[in-house]
Amino acid sequence: MVRSPRRRLVATSTIGVLASGPLATIATWQGERLSRGCFGFLTGLQVAEAALSKGQLDRERWTRPLAGQVDAYEMDRHGFVVAYSTSTGTLRPLTDIKSAGWGQRLQDALAASPERILLQLRSVFLPDGFPDSVGPSYLRYSLWRGAQNIVSAMTAVLSTHALLAAVGLSSTPVAAATSWVLKDGIGQLGKLLTARRGREFDADPKRYRLSSDLLYDAGLSLEILTPLFPQYFLALAALGNFTKSVAITVGMACRNSVLSSFVLRGNLGDISAKNDAQNVVTNLTGMGLGILTARVLPPQPAIRLGAFAALTALYSVLNYKSMKAVRLNVLNRQRGAILADSFVRSDAQDVLDVDTVNDLECIVPFIPEHFQHLPLRLGVSLAQVGRLPPVRRRTNARYVMTLAEREIRVALHERASPRDLIQVLLQSAYLRYALGVKQGGGVARCSPRNVRTAIGLPRSCLPSSVGRDIDRERLVAQAEAYAEAHADAFYRTLEQRGWNTRVLQLAPERYRGRW
Repeated sequence: MVRSPRRRLVATSTIGVLASGPLATIATWQGERLSRGCFGFLTGLQVAEAALSKGQLDRERWTRPLAGQVDAYEMDRHGFVVAYSTSTGTLRPLTDIKSAGWGQRLQDALAASPERILLQLRSVFLPDGFPDSVGPSYLRYSLWRGAQNIVSAMTAVLSTHALLAAVGLSSTPVAAATSWVLKDGIGQLGKLLTARRGREFDADPKRYRLSSDLLYDAGLSLEILTPLFPQYFLALAALGNFTKSVAITVGMACRNSVLSSFVLRGNLGDISAKNDAQNVVTNLTGMGLGILTARVLPPQPAIRLGAFAALTALYSVLNYKSMKAVRLNVLNRQRGAILADSFVRSDAQDVLDVDTVNDLECIVPFIPEHFQHLPLRLGVSLAQVGRLPPVRRRTNARYVMTLAEREIRVALHERASPRDLIQVLLQSAYLRYALGVKQGGGVARCSPRNVRTAIGLPRSCLPSSVGRDIDRERLVAQAEAYAEAHADAFYRTLEQRGWNTRVLQLAPERYRGRW
């Protein structure tokens, strides 16, 4: 077994949940993987491959000896490496944890837990792909900023103490300040819960911005109830502040994505500064009107709650209008699905423009997006796909797709590019189209000539499951042939229509493979 300070490969049987297929015994490397994060898995795979080929693994820790040809490797969502073989004709992990005793499985899981904890902490506190995904000064900036925040929080506690004492709470200022700060402290925990979902905010900023505002309104609603239930002040105020903290974190994460859509001359900083200035004026105006409204309204709680509800409803409508005005030309899953569907239905001639797609997309929270009747699961485990690309084209294949009963699953190669992901969108669109025609009543009903998108077609033309009489492998092969034949034309048409084809926000899952 290789023992170096930076690369140390450890074979360990750990408990990982796979949606289908056996629980796999997992090989993991330390040091280099922890220092480079998920985007540094190329080195880890190379170390794993070398150790497997040279027999340098501590084979006593495996549930049974590694035997047979290694056809693929994969790094799972926790940063562990799984080796696969097709020597038996089907894709399978080279080891099977089911043969291990409960005592050994528990021991191995506990042995792996420190690394899992570190990986979980990385996913919360550091950007995906750190340090390769950020500038060289990011860590130094974050450390100084963290120290600043600690001191800032200390001064905030002292100032809260002084304010409460000044308004007549001098008899118990420390207790009052403690309760108030505790309320804020509980609220801050909400930010930690949302930090690890940053990729999703980038992928769908308009929907998440609306969601954040609804959460903020919910937090305000809890706070406005505190006079009715003074005995539960701390609980209501803390929960309200918790909800507001989540909302603020999500809203701020989405803010730059929205503002960047207006940038034409590299002037994001200027646009952001002017947006802040506009917010200052509108917030001060709203505060003045709010004070006036509070003075005019009768003191009855029911009336004030009614006024609050009416203003909240108006706020939600205006917020929706502002988000619909935003025009994003970056492909996320919903916009990509709409575009690919329009390309298929136009006989591979054209796609919808930026304005049309932004008008069509559904951004209302808690309402399913378009083309979720057969959702695309991108970046799943090879065990969930259950196969590798054919040997004759395995060298060039950058993804492998399979059709499950209620979803489309795609496992990604470690070197999959944006162009490959665009081909995935096209192949998925053809699959949905072909299934709709087969199961929904034929071409005349489910693909009329004047329809440029499946949005608005009868639900029977949008199957949510795959019938048992459908030859799935044959259908996937047909879709793959279509996508390969038309991927270049689709790519060029997207660029001609003003879509960004260099950066995609599809928020794939964290599995990556090598075959």
